[in-house]
Amino acid sequence: VVHSFHSAPSSWGFKFRFILFEAVFVFLVIGAVPVGAHGTIVAISVANLLAVAWWWYNNVRSVEVTTDGNLRFWIGNIEVDVPFD
Repeated sequence: VVHSFHSAPSSWGFKFRFILFEAVFVFLVIGAVPVGAHGTIVAISVANLLAVAWWWYNNVRSVEVTTDGNLRFWIGNIEVDVPFD
């Protein structure tokens, strides 16, 4: 590996806000169940899924330039080697 680039770690404030938003999502879903607002539950769950996917996409990616000139990408648990001529 010649060069390695990683995304910047999340600050404590960002992590706190993210956990707070997750708690709000959970309380909204719990509050909507007794009312029978199934469409609201689905919308909140999909929004939560997108928020978590966005966080993982921005937090868990890196790229390395290998000695043979390839680019090695990591996004989550997926590793991809791209030949670069």
